Amino acid sequence: MSKDFLEEWMEKDDVVIRTRRDKKGKFGRVLGEMFVRGENINKLMVQECLAVEYYGQSKDDIEKQHMLNREVLIEKRLFNPDEIK
Repeated sequence: MSKDFLEEWMEKDDVVIRTRRDKKGKFGRVLGEMFVRGENINKLMVQECLAVEYYGQSKDDIEKQHMLNREVLIEKRLFNPDEIK
């Protein structure tokens, strides 16, 4: 679902990625925000329950938020866990 969402937005126009000064988080991942036509794709993904905001929380806290997102998507009938391969 997240991949499809991103691909849909990326087809609309050029993608602009704004990175932070330190560029990498504590796990070595590049930190930044993605914009298409001025829309913050990171924030849109969080609003659509396809991503979780990260501010250094524990893995357990992040997992809890992912599970809450999953329940929202199931409730909206946008995700069916029975279809997972």
